[in-house]
Amino acid sequence: MRTAVARTFCAPADSANRTCGKAFTPNGPQAARSGEHRVVGVGKILLDNGFDALVRALRLIPAAEFVIIGEAERGDQQSDREARRLRGLAERLGVADRLRVHAHATDAEIPELLRSADVVACTPTYEPSGVVALEAMACGVPVVACAVGPLPDIVVHEVTGFLVDRQDPRDLAASVNHLLRDSFLRRRLGAAGRDGAAARYSWDRVAADTARRLYEPSMSAWACERTAAS
Repeated sequence: MRTAVARTFCAPADSANRTCGKAFTPNGPQAARSGEHRVVGVGKILLDNGFDALVRALRLIPAAEFVIIGEAERGDQQSDREARRLRGLAERLGVADRLRVHAHATDAEIPELLRSADVVACTPTYEPSGVVALEAMACGVPVVACAVGPLPDIVVHEVTGFLVDRQDPRDLAASVNHLLRDSFLRRRLGAAGRDGAAARYSWDRVAADTARRLYEPSMSAWACERTAAS
């Protein structure tokens, strides 16, 4: 499971290198797409990740396909059941022809799929890391996100994407449609997201924040203790 680089903590080296610019960049191969527009969601295919809200919103987003990039290992029965449920929901709503589910995407495939997106949607009920939003921003793609966990800190509303208060299909569709109708806005927000991801979540910034938040106070406390003891 991947871990994000957020303001107050640091990720493992492999994860942070990807997020901070090694694999996740605007330049590079893109996955093929069939729709006029593409909305992408990434994560384990579980109910808490809110992919069903986007499937429901798809009825209100014309001429767009929704691609779910799953992170489950093959044979993950829980994720496979949820993928089947989402496909069944899409069938009932009449949008099955515009739903694509990559249930077991590899790390190498994820950047290509992200770069192929017009919008990346992050719609969980619970979000501990925000890594998907960071990776999308690093690829220069605007984000529509539910305002949970660290996402309000990572996604700056109307600067790098849009924040919505809840998993409401109408709210999600309104924000996604706003972006899909305006290619200039998508480019502007995508560029701002890329700059923000590079400036706030690079290893240099993470190291400086870690030193400021953890090591400097510890060293000051140690120095005070030594002074008191002497």
